[in-house]
Amino acid sequence: MSERRKAYESPLRAEQAILTRRRVLDAARELFVEQGFAQVTIAGVARQAGVARETVYKTFGNKADLLKAAYDVAVAGDDDPTPLLARPEITDLLESGDLEQIADAYGRTTAGIALRVAPLVTAMAAAGSHPELEPTVARMKDERLRGTRALFRRLCPGAAPAALAEQVDAHWALISPEVALLLLRDRGWSAERYARWLARQTVSQVELLRGSL
Repeated sequence: MSERRKAYESPLRAEQAILTRRRVLDAARELFVEQGFAQVTIAGVARQAGVARETVYKTFGNKADLLKAAYDVAVAGDDDPTPLLARPEITDLLESGDLEQIADAYGRTTAGIALRVAPLVTAMAAAGSHPELEPTVARMKDERLRGTRALFRRLCPGAAPAALAEQVDAHWALISPEVALLLLRDRGWSAERYARWLARQTVSQVELLRGSL
């Protein structure tokens, strides 16, 4: 095979792999929401996506890892693996130093995330303490905690460790999908109202930390 042929086929295979991954994730999300975690099988996802079962295993691993991948896409709003805090639109905003503007954008972003992940969170809650799912849920919580800690360290450099840890823990709870669902679904809040509320909470917490410096 010529070098030109290899150079042509390499990006083609990469593009096909991306499209296959998207099909599998779309199928998985649909089935998890419709059937719940316990009822979904890798074979069922493969049939829905029109791929071989081995392709799903090779790309994602087990069923819990597949759910985690679908959840990550819902959080980001796309399949770009770049963490939200590392994306240019976010880093540029953080560099601006305008707390009100940062909090407003943050509230709107978090509200969008809450709406996108709500169906999957509901499916996970219905599964209860499923042993296969427990480590995945723990990873999700830990990633949210690390992201919250990174944000507050960025907004409150020099804050006392104990005070920072307390506000990070409190905010980690505030932005949990469970709290979002309580307000958006059970209390009938609009996404806009939730976003404004979260922005106010963020400003209050950051100002409290900054005031203690």
